[in-house]
Amino acid sequence: MSDSVLLQPFAKSEVLVVQFMRKTWKIEFSGWEPMTNNGNVNCLCGTRIDGDERCHVRINADVIKTINGVVFHQDNISI
Repeated sequence: MSDSVLLQPFAKSEVLVVQFMRKTWKIEFSGWEPMTNNGNVNCLCGTRIDGDERCHVRINADVIKTINGVVFHQDNISI
């Protein structure tokens, strides 16, 4: 039995709970994009919906710990 879990692709506008750098944000997902300064790293893009105002965010995939409670591994991203 394997310990790894494969995340299914997220639908546009799906709400994700993302844990990173001791923060937890609710994000309305818009897609994965390569980081502009480093093509080997991706970032999760979307709109933060749990703060006082909605704002566009880009979270470097290297710092994401979990998405919807599932341990995240950048190797499972497909753009």
